[in-house]
Amino acid sequence: MGILVMDGAFCITSVNIIRLSYVKHVRNQLEHVHLMENNRN
Repeated sequence: MGILVMDGAFCITSVNIIRLSYVKHVRNQLEHVHLMENNRN
């Protein structure tokens, strides 16, 4: 039983880490595009 709970917690943690890194990546991409547009003007 304890192993299952640990496994579930690990899965949730992994998903959260992946989601966080993805959000950070998207945010960086958006900032980059924003900077490029600012430089164009």
